[in-house]
Amino acid sequence: MELQINSEGSPRVELQFSKAGDRFRNRWTIVFDRSSYDLMNSVEGEDHSGWPLSPPIQDLSHEFRLDHEVILGLGQAGTAHWSSSFQSQPRNSSIFVEHACRWTPPPQDLGCRYEIQPGWSAKQVGQQILLVHDQVFATIELSGCVWTIGNDRSINCRPLTWDLKSPGNPVTVLWSFTVRSLPVEFPT
Repeated sequence: MELQINSEGSPRVELQFSKAGDRFRNRWTIVFDRSSYDLMNSVEGEDHSGWPLSPPIQDLSHEFRLDHEVILGLGQAGTAHWSSSFQSQPRNSSIFVEHACRWTPPPQDLGCRYEIQPGWSAKQVGQQILLVHDQVFATIELSGCVWTIGNDRSINCRPLTWDLKSPGNPVTVLWSFTVRSLPVEFPT
């Protein structure tokens, strides 16, 4: 099963989901004119991990709203449950992502990881990551999370409050980001 949503305009963001083991992997692409530029792929980690590298999305549903599309995802690993929402934003060439994780024992690690595809460079600028491929530009805008850019072409997102401790009581943490394509004349 594969699912896809797109922002509108040119350039635009495409997000595809494909099955990988017991969960769905997501692949981000920027489309400009008739060319596609693979931007980044989610890094899932091991199926048996209690704390995977990215939210373990195991079930997906695709919905159409009045002015946009939404893909909703659910998953579980170890003692934690995840929910995710991927919403196209037609007016601004972007896709808004929101993740939530609910757990009882504190996590060993929490967040999501992406592998930047060849040809792209990444640089953190304030609360954004600027991605450049020749004359094609994209940003990842942060909300409730912090990103790091690794030497291995990975970018890692961690919620700001992932290390909350509530002995014996479940805790839910939310984090979100927006992936946006930018006009070709965007100044670097």
